[in-house]
Amino acid sequence: MRSRVLTAAFAAAILCASRGPALAQGESLAALLARAPRLGLEGKVAALTAPIEIGGAGWGAFRRLCVARMVVRPDGGETPESEKSCVTVAGATREGATWRLTMRTGPIRGGPSLEFSTSRDAGGIVGPVAVEIPAGQPAPPPEKLERLRGVLRLLVAVHGLPRMTVTPGVPFAMTLPLGDVGADLKVDGGGFACRPEGTARRNGRAVLVAACSARGREELAEGWTATVDMAGRFAIDVETGMVLQHNYASHTFMPADPKGSMKEMRMRGVSRQTLD
Repeated sequence: MRSRVLTAAFAAAILCASRGPALAQGESLAALLARAPRLGLEGKVAALTAPIEIGGAGWGAFRRLCVARMVVRPDGGETPESEKSCVTVAGATREGATWRLTMRTGPIRGGPSLEFSTSRDAGGIVGPVAVEIPAGQPAPPPEKLERLRGVLRLLVAVHGLPRMTVTPGVPFAMTLPLGDVGADLKVDGGGFACRPEGTARRNGRAVLVAACSARGREELAEGWTATVDMAGRFAIDVETGMVLQHNYASHTFMPADPKGSMKEMRMRGVSRQTLD
């Protein structure tokens, strides 16, 4: 049996929703969307009336990516699910159509901060990750290092879209390759079904506002699977395709362990992400 219900990558990466059927174990997607926090936009959202090109620039003047996950208590208040997770951009240099990025995490589970490098090109493709082992720290075993590289690459990749054209009223997909970091992690349909709502501005940048939906699953043991449904809105930078902000509500359901070790568990949550 796993020692956690949902891994950090699983919980952090899943995005959002607009409409859908009632969930078998809890809130409908419409209810999740209704309780998702509002986006911090400048002015009103203008309806999308013509196709819009998203992406084309690999990076922008971004310096900090943060995600905060909260548990919603029965009284409606919020309690941190974990410490706020932030990645600082220590360096960003452009080489033709590709940006070379150096990033630094905060302390990971009480351990040291990590510095890693990767790239993002004009098509929105994130390259391999190289991890700098802190001085005085032993290098992790090869399999753990490979998993760490996958998690860090996913951290950058899931907060952006590949270059694409978005058409009014036409759904688009946001892929989420969770299988790259855990064979037991899956998202129905391979990602998120998103619907464009319009355009706005955030921090002076043009953004596409979209509502998307996804259900993630993690197999805890044979015949025992946890699910998480999430719904909210995303502000996607038009120039780069990076998500400048997401705010979504979540509902996690873990059925009782068939072997009787744990009772059924349900949890409501909220996730807030910013890229500034």
